[in-house]
Amino acid sequence: MHELRTPIGGVMGMASLLMMPGLDPTQQRYAKLMQGSAQTLLLLVNDILDLAKLERGQFTRRGGVRLDIARRDAAQAGHLGSRST
Repeated sequence: MHELRTPIGGVMGMASLLMMPGLDPTQQRYAKLMQGSAQTLLLLVNDILDLAKLERGQFTRRGGVRLDIARRDAAQAGHLGSRST
């Protein structure tokens, strides 16, 4: 998964270059869509990597979130996800 960050960063950089003046409105809309999609994809990849760390017990504190709360939340999510309907 770590290998996904570099090409996503490349797409984001190229989208930023496309945002330079000179694009018609349709091209601007496409460039903004590409940039936003790449940012969303990067957030998703980072969340997946964080979840994998949490499952391996290697999650470190980030943004003031305590580890035991993160584990509890993950455990609850796993419990809810394993319910049969």
